[in-house]
Amino acid sequence: MIRKIFICMTLFILCTTLCAKEKIAVRLTPTAAELKAAAIPELKEPITMRTSAPNRLKVEAKLSDGRRLNAEFDIPIEPVFEVKDEYFKTLRPYKEKVPQYSRQLIPNVAPGMLVRGSVVVSDAPKGAGKKYHQHADFWIDEFLGRIARHEKNMDDRPVYISWKGRKQRIDSVVLTNGNKLVYRKGESKHLMPEPPVLANGEVRLGNIFLPCGTTAVTDHNFFPVYERFYPVKLSPVADRLLPKTMAKLRKGEELYIIAWGDSITDGRYLKNYRGNRWQERVVAGLQKRFPKAKIKLDTFAWGGRGITHFLNAPAKHKFNYKEKLLDRKPDLIIMEFHNDYSRKADDVRRDYEKVLADFKSCGIEWLPMTPPLSTFGGLYNDFPAKAQNNIQGTTWPLVKMLRAFAAEKNLPLAETHERFVRVWRQGIPRLTLNTNHLNHPGYEGMQMIADAVLEVFPAK
Repeated sequence: MIRKIFICMTLFILCTTLCAKEKIAVRLTPTAAELKAAAIPELKEPITMRTSAPNRLKVEAKLSDGRRLNAEFDIPIEPVFEVKDEYFKTLRPYKEKVPQYSRQLIPNVAPGMLVRGSVVVSDAPKGAGKKYHQHADFWIDEFLGRIARHEKNMDDRPVYISWKGRKQRIDSVVLTNGNKLVYRKGESKHLMPEPPVLANGEVRLGNIFLPCGTTAVTDHNFFPVYERFYPVKLSPVADRLLPKTMAKLRKGEELYIIAWGDSITDGRYLKNYRGNRWQERVVAGLQKRFPKAKIKLDTFAWGGRGITHFLNAPAKHKFNYKEKLLDRKPDLIIMEFHNDYSRKADDVRRDYEKVLADFKSCGIEWLPMTPPLSTFGGLYNDFPAKAQNNIQGTTWPLVKMLRAFAAEKNLPLAETHERFVRVWRQGIPRLTLNTNHLNHPGYEGMQMIADAVLEVFPAK
């Protein structure tokens, strides 16, 4: 009898543990049913895209009714354009320890855009003045489009800069209403190119991405559409893991939320940032689901900083963690920190342990998120089409740590990172979602973040 009781108790504990782990861990892999729902219904399988000759695309499509379509298209390469005598009040001096991406940018130059050797710096327009020399007078990163003067040979007087470049573009292979394959050219852009707009009834089957400076196309430039949207549908966990927040949402009591993060959360790099940042989109989504809710939102964000900067900010500092976050006594803190990507995961975890303990002692519920995928992990290697295609999982230790930490501590987790990792399967090169081609999501990227957060909450 005792043995039976012991076996039953052991099985109960084992089952409870396994079930708890299964509920907590965020699922990243879509089911077969989810993949089928996200696929293009007009196709039996995704199209194949490959080069058949220099800058020529061969497409094979198998329709859902079994018919096969084949077509070949010439891919127009972006022409070289020229900018003359762009005025600079001064060039900032070159500093050895300043990161490349923080140096002065030639306006409207995206990574890879400059034609090498085309930059001319002079002290008067139309070539009338003195011409400065690279290396001796000024430093330039021709790939990133960053420039600085050498103080020894060049003072802070105004200069005029001329240069040549190639823009970027996204084209599409389209299935028409008459079941024909056509090539649709997109608009040339300095930053954030978008696929061409389709007519009613047309279906986008794949995209062709020409990053800045492209002179020859390979198979890496082709992005077949495997999924029309992010396929993974997670069960909401807020009722279990954010019970006080959910009670206030349903009862119509005032719910105080603080969005805590870095420049992505600050969001003022957007032209119309009010109402368009991820946190405001989250509140709008919650308000729609819970019409009685009375939600107050504040943003506590420090551009270019990570969580440790807040923890170490001195008393009376405008970003002091205790005075400006804990003492405001929010009900819920939703956290985004992309800028912790470069720190050792164990160091970040220690900060998260402190934050979790502080939040618990203050009665604050916490919803962290995995950060969006940016280019800072490989500044020069991430821009080619090859690096934005066929991405398999994450290489960021921060993301892996955060997933494990949330599961271990029974925390909800908004899985933002995976949405950006997987966006190539929708035919979208991930860096085209960023306003600076580096790390700042535009409106579409902000919505992707909001969608990940809202997935934590139930529909009603």
